[in-house]
Amino acid sequence: MFKLSYNHRQLYSEKILDTGNIAVGALVFGQFVSQGMFSWGLTILGITVLFICFLISYLLLKGE
Repeated sequence: MFKLSYNHRQLYSEKILDTGNIAVGALVFGQFVSQGMFSWGLTILGITVLFICFLISYLLLKGE
């Protein structure tokens, strides 16, 4: 499908990890800053998004 060089895969992998970190920051740690109630659903969603981003990043770096 797409033929990416190792440098491009490394760059995209890093940016996907950054996206996952922003998502977990907004969904999990943002709850402590706001005045609302703590939501386990948002916490699980944030951790799931982070895990998916880590997985995609790993697969990008592993691919040839």
